[in-house]
Amino acid sequence: MSGDLKEIERQLIIIEMLSQEKRGLTACDIQKQFLVEGINVSTRMIKRDMDTLSEAHLPVYEEKEGQKVRYAINKYTLENVAFTANEVLGLYFLRELIKPVKNVQLADYAYALVDRIIQFIRPIKRSYIDQIKDVLKVDSGYIVPDVKTDTNLLRSLEEAAKNRVSIKLKYYSYSSDKVSKRLVDPYLVYFRDGSYYLVGYCHTDKAIREFKLSRIYDFKKTKQSFKYIEDFSFEEYRRHSFDRLRGDGCYNVKVRFTGEAARMVNEYDRDRADKIETLGDGDILFVKEVSTLDEIKRWILGFGRGALVLEPAELRSDIKDEAKCLDKLYSGE
Repeated sequence: MSGDLKEIERQLIIIEMLSQEKRGLTACDIQKQFLVEGINVSTRMIKRDMDTLSEAHLPVYEEKEGQKVRYAINKYTLENVAFTANEVLGLYFLRELIKPVKNVQLADYAYALVDRIIQFIRPIKRSYIDQIKDVLKVDSGYIVPDVKTDTNLLRSLEEAAKNRVSIKLKYYSYSSDKVSKRLVDPYLVYFRDGSYYLVGYCHTDKAIREFKLSRIYDFKKTKQSFKYIEDFSFEEYRRHSFDRLRGDGCYNVKVRFTGEAARMVNEYDRDRADKIETLGDGDILFVKEVSTLDEIKRWILGFGRGALVLEPAELRSDIKDEAKCLDKLYSGE
């Protein structure tokens, strides 16, 4: 597998290995750690990498220990870093922003890192945080952390995506309430609302799909390489999602909001629209292109008579049917 690993990637892995060891590592130690990851690298290549890192003025050094040479890396500290009052506030804000998801894999490292930086601040400035924490709160919204994600799975998926290797999944689908086997070309992993998701081309559905990592029951790399489908863009992919769900359609939704509903959308949901037009009497026209109508329909229904769907026709029909069902339901009381 060493042939698949670029020189710079190999050297970054070595730096990470050395940063975890206080006493440093020999070339043989580093080689063994590579083998654990399934990467075959010679000790001569490792020594050459260490020379390259040293020539690049990175803080690596070597010490002789009998007949062996042990490699190590200098670690930086924040003891001499001075923070302004605003920067102290910024660190507090960042820590509180991460707090709701601090039990999620990787987010826990981010929280611990920011907290450690705060501990390095001079006591007189650190006491400033103690003074303001009761009067300045940070609410990250309704994030429900997903603590089921396995770090090893996360790293394996990232590795498969980086090396463009297809994978086999056993996956539980929430919508169908079934477990199925999938062959997937992994494009990327992203984090949203407390959970990790894998985005890739599903050979079973013959379309781009996303998979919540906590619902992956089994995972296996194949020896099959892949190429991205033409013109794939993650930003464009997410642009057509109203919230979490993605579909295969393309719907240009236009909704007229009136009264309090118009003010509420202007205040809290402007960023969800592709475009908002101001109409007469305080009304607004909300325009959004989506790939599925399910989520936006539920959102629109929440505004009751304050929202009138103009397009598309199938969404107008769905809303009418829902209104009839509600009328029948409440009339039977």
